[in-house]
Amino acid sequence: TVGGNLIPSAADTHALGSASAEWANLYLSDSSNIYFGNDQDVTLTHVADTGILINSTRKIQFGDSASFVHQSADGTLTIDGEAIIDLNASTRVDVSTDLKVGDDINLASDSAAITFGADSEITLTHVADNGLILKHAATGDDKFPTLTLQTGDTDIAANDKLGALNRSEEHTSEL
Repeated sequence: TVGGNLIPSAADTHALGSASAEWANLYLSDSSNIYFGNDQDVTLTHVADTGILINSTRKIQFGDSASFVHQSADGTLTIDGEAIIDLNASTRVDVSTDLKVGDDINLASDSAAITFGADSEITLTHVADNGLILKHAATGDDKFPTLTLQTGDTDIAANDKLGALNRSEEHTSEL
């Protein structure tokens, strides 16, 4: 039992426990902090009934310094995975607003689909070794998908091209 602070005789000289004599548990009160570094530049703070807060733009790293999670700016959570970030969920990954991808999107399974709309009534589905199907899910009359090619041009003149469907040079069939 200690009635005051437990302080080492010099900085960075003594451990609390060892590899063969570990403490069983650590109990900290609400709003308590754990400070890391000689200048205490990284802190973990208990936020009562909520969780743990890491200070400022500090990072939680995984494996090495190239894979981490941190708040890069107010309101921005950055997840950096060196080369691959694998989001694996049994049903879905929810994104509340825009999902921005810096490069390719690969739907890796045959019959993969992209759905559109609040009730997912429009689907774009991959057909293995064949192509894509654009479908309206409703079964009633006059429920069909439309694909509209639209220009932002507001000064349309004769012979202006408003959209196009091009065929690949490697295919000889006509549209």
